[in-house]
Amino acid sequence: MTDYIDDLFERICSNINDKLVWIEIESIAINGDSEERLQVSENLAQIHCVQTEKILIEMLKDKERIIRASACDSLYFSHSLEVLNHLLKMISDKTVLVRGYAFLSIGDVYCNLKEEKETHPIIDQIIAQKFDIEQSEWVKICIARTAFLMVNTSYLTYLLNSIHSKYYKNRCLAINLFKDLPLSTNDKSKLIKMLKYQEENESVYAVSHCINDFLTNDLKDYKT
Repeated sequence: MTDYIDDLFERICSNINDKLVWIEIESIAINGDSEERLQVSENLAQIHCVQTEKILIEMLKDKERIIRASACDSLYFSHSLEVLNHLLKMISDKTVLVRGYAFLSIGDVYCNLKEEKETHPIIDQIIAQKFDIEQSEWVKICIARTAFLMVNTSYLTYLLNSIHSKYYKNRCLAINLFKDLPLSTNDKSKLIKMLKYQEENESVYAVSHCINDFLTNDLKDYKT
């Protein structure tokens, strides 16, 4: 079935208007097993169109948390206020993973809409309120990144301090999220200093790898 799904997406990439293929993809997204639904949601992230959004919005209702999280993640490309509103509903999900990926995509969609001069009337208030009540540090890091993308620079300190979180997965998350954040020259210098300090004191290989990868590969193309 994995190869069959891959073939469907190759066909839709060749002809995005193939209605029969879209019907089959949507059917698997709803009726396939969890592995098949996950494969569909991940592949849809590469096809930026209204039909993709329609299917992913339905997948936000999936009974499996990993599917809901993946659907949130895959909607990052959208320029739709409707999609943004659906993602805002997902930040109340009971699952940490779903809330985190919803917040990350909210930041991306917000930036996409901003380019088109569209805004959400109270999104700043929603983000600030959720940050204050969120119990998961992993999710709070995701919220801080989104708030920063909304030009609320007060959240930068939280993001920087998260590089030193006592949880290694959170350290990795914070480091990786800096790859697409536009920082001033001064803030970039602070980031580099903190990364080098953490690298010297880091005991977990995964985090050391994230830091080394950032400093050697991502830094040369870093946004300012």
